Amino acid sequence: MKKILAIFASLLGLHSNSQAESARLGSVDVAIKALSNKPVDQTVIEIAQLLAKGDVVIPSPKTDINGSTAQFLTGLDNEGHVWLYIYSESQKLPEGTPIFIMTFQDLKNIIASNSQFGGIYINASYPVPRELFGKFFSVAK
Repeated sequence: MKKILAIFASLLGLHSNSQAESARLGSVDVAIKALSNKPVDQTVIEIAQLLAKGDVVIPSPKTDINGSTAQFLTGLDNEGHVWLYIYSESQKLPEGTPIFIMTFQDLKNIIASNSQFGGIYINASYPVPRELFGKFFSVAK
């Protein structure tokens, strides 16, 4: 079940990915697949390090994303916790999807201390539960 969660964020920067950035971000999927047989707590730092080298993409359900209030597309787990969906590249989303592009540090600043989030789901295939946020965001500069 999808749910929209309004987040107030002043640190959002909108900018586009270069081809080099897209190539770097594509390696996130390769790493996720290569590490899929290991528990997330053993691989979360490696995935975070890849993401921290560039920007992350967060889809928005709103078409006007130029205000100071950001609405991120989220989902609820079976226990009612809010999970934020992030992507390593905008090409993974349907064409025309409104997006926010931000640094890994900005992502940390927005959600790490926000207890509403139960986790992050990366590229629709890699879950990072709140319990691992400390490890996951330890690579943020």
